[in-house]
Amino acid sequence: MNDKWQARSATRPPDWRYQLASADARKWRVRLRADADVETRRLTKCLTLLADAPDLSRTSVEASPDCRPYVEILAWRENRNLAARIEAIALARLPFVYAAKELKIDRENVRRYCFAFFDYWDRLDKRDYIIQY
Repeated sequence: MNDKWQARSATRPPDWRYQLASADARKWRVRLRADADVETRRLTKCLTLLADAPDLSRTSVEASPDCRPYVEILAWRENRNLAARIEAIALARLPFVYAAKELKIDRENVRRYCFAFFDYWDRLDKRDYIIQY
């Protein structure tokens, strides 16, 4: 993991895993560091494949079972209305299954979305942090 975010976890942005994965993908390689968690590695791999895919093969990368869930959560992130609803439900401390049923989306991908873009679990009681991000 990135040392600056590890050492200062109280100020780490909620999308720190996405930022790490995106930085790796921009370098066109996946650095499978020993301390990187599985979801961050999978997201990095998918972002790298998408960045490396020519326009004609991008559709097959997007449809691959390994990338499909991450392509979906990336689309949710771009859809700020849906993203805001997922984040509001998460801030209300409601379970992923509630968000999935309420928004008619996949529960496991709600978990992936929060893991990649909205990781604040260890700072739920830090009002200033939540307001900042």
